[in-house]
Amino acid sequence: MNLEDSSFDKFFERFSEKPVENQSEEILDALDILEDDEADAEQLQELTALVKKAESNDRIDAEIQSCKFKGPNEEKTFTETLLSSIREIEAFYSESLGCDSFAKIALSPTTKFTKLRYFQDGKRRNLSFMVESPETERYKVYMKNLFETYGKILTLAFCETIIELCSKAPDGAKIQAEGNCEYKFDSFCHDFGVHYRRLDLEDRIAFCSLVTDCFKLETHDKRK
Repeated sequence: MNLEDSSFDKFFERFSEKPVENQSEEILDALDILEDDEADAEQLQELTALVKKAESNDRIDAEIQSCKFKGPNEEKTFTETLLSSIREIEAFYSESLGCDSFAKIALSPTTKFTKLRYFQDGKRRNLSFMVESPETERYKVYMKNLFETYGKILTLAFCETIIELCSKAPDGAKIQAEGNCEYKFDSFCHDFGVHYRRLDLEDRIAFCSLVTDCFKLETHDKRK
């Protein structure tokens, strides 16, 4: 999932999970005890406690930026749009791929990647889906807007990509624009300088995310 800044700021706010603690005084106290040949049992116990505190997995020694919903209304709205998006994604899978559930998609051993995007203050969403086809040594790339516009033209960033669908809405009617194409395994080397067959699953997913950002559906909100 990807939220542009305006969409993120509509639903979430950032905060520091725990402030940074200044350990300089604790370190100086520990050094004083270590250098003191006459340190008593109480001081040694204090030193032991300092060491255990530093070794604790629960201790946070750096500030961690986190986020939370701005309020119950924002949480409710975001949850509703997310659930709606999941239903629309499943419907898209059923129509385009013949799979009516995420479970059926997951049954295939090939690499798959889906990205859901929020933009324009969360008012608009679209999705990208890539599925590996080892037999043809290509990825099938699908895109769909989850909002209605007048046009649907798939714009490509890479010259080696093969276009399969490029059309406009019929009779000036508004539609949810969509398109699909193919992306060669060899194009990873041409476009990113990496050999696809040497990538592990985690790296393949990361590069799929980059590839989906290089495609967009050109649309217009006013009838031409």
